[in-house]
Amino acid sequence: MSPREESAMGLLIGFGLWSLISWVVLGWNGLPLRFWISRIFLLAGLVSIGVAPFVNGVYSQPVILFIGGPNPYQVEDIQRSFTSLSLGIGIALLSLWVLTCWGHRLPWKSPLGQAVKFSIAIIILRVYFEKLGVLPNIAMLIGIIWLILPLSIYFALEAAKGGSQRRFWTWLLSYAFAIRILILALMVLATYFHLGTHFDNSSITTYTVFGKVEKVEAGSWDQYRNLIVFPQMVLWPAVTLTVGVIIGWPTYLISSRRQRAEP
Repeated sequence: MSPREESAMGLLIGFGLWSLISWVVLGWNGLPLRFWISRIFLLAGLVSIGVAPFVNGVYSQPVILFIGGPNPYQVEDIQRSFTSLSLGIGIALLSLWVLTCWGHRLPWKSPLGQAVKFSIAIIILRVYFEKLGVLPNIAMLIGIIWLILPLSIYFALEAAKGGSQRRFWTWLLSYAFAIRILILALMVLATYFHLGTHFDNSSITTYTVFGKVEKVEAGSWDQYRNLIVFPQMVLWPAVTLTVGVIIGWPTYLISSRRQRAEP
């Protein structure tokens, strides 16, 4: 399989997996697998915790950051025992089980609130997995980038129930900037204090944009502006809005038309 095919497969898996999980957590109806997804998390979590006392040895894994260009940056090395890894993964899976079963009952139940709560939970899980030393390819499958598609559809369907296209755009834009402001704050703190995880950009002094190598000085305003502020306040909100235009808006129009057609 070529690198391009591997990248396409990774995108398909990521969006597919988190679309299913989003469907369960946000309480959407009509998904045949909904009953089983939460129970798979429960069973896998119990198995992972159960085997923890019987695994031995230690391991080391890098935390990888991809930013501009094909080459990843190694942010930090994590060393753990296989016992702690197994326990940690089990706890994470049980947490996902709890989230899929009762996440929709938490306070702030508006569609925007649900989306923000879900995203924060995913951010916490990603940092937890990185500090646990989970394989980078697995850790990268845990992130709010995968939520852009399912949340765009979620906002569209919820807005269509009230017949308000304005509400759809308000939710989408509010989510895009609210969650990115949170990420920006986390990245500034992680970078300034060298806290590790993929939020820490302190070691990044060169990156590639459209084939051109750019350089910034560590700790400089250029580093914060180019690697943190611009992506979080301009690039990713633009991506979210684009997905909203291409996927969310047509979903809203179709759902609204169907609801008007119902007796």
